[in-house]
Amino acid sequence: PPDGSTVIDNLPDPALNRSYADVGEFIDALGSSRYARRGMVRQAFRFFMGRDEVLADGCTLVEMENALEETGSFFAMVEALISSDTFVRREVGETGDEE
Repeated sequence: PPDGSTVIDNLPDPALNRSYADVGEFIDALGSSRYARRGMVRQAFRFFMGRDEVLADGCTLVEMENALEETGSFFAMVEALISSDTFVRREVGETGDEE
């Protein structure tokens, strides 16, 4: 039977590039990675805003990450987004899409 061990050597976070005995060990390492957490925050931002982040969104992303870190709650992270100026002051473009 498969033993679940693997070697990861191509992730952008160098701390995650190592061998793992099983999937549980990999998930624990991934869960403690700030790089992975920031990726999740960015994906949530992109989903709820309907666009990629830009340099001007930096403060909002930091607020989202801080809310997630302080509470451990995805909902607190989303609340930080929807109460931010980035969300409140978003504009509607010529095609009707939000920008």
